[in-house]
Amino acid sequence: MTDHTTPGADTTPGADTTPGTEADTGAEATPGTAPAPDSAEALQQQLVQALMGIIGAPDDAETARAADTVLRALDARLAGETAAA
Repeated sequence: MTDHTTPGADTTPGADTTPGTEADTGAEATPGTAPAPDSAEALQQQLVQALMGIIGAPDDAETARAADTVLRALDARLAGETAAA
């Protein structure tokens, strides 16, 4: 049986929810293993967070613009990787 009364790392009061932070991704912070800020993996993580923001605030135009910016950056990054391969 799962205990649903204990908050996770991302629901802890005062937890840092800045995109790309440990609390944001739920990942353990290990030196040398974080993806580069402009890597496809980092952009994918940012896109997930942006889409979660849209789910939380579907009428917020600024949130939608931020998600669009991340999506376009990821698309360009993946297109560049495909062209280089």
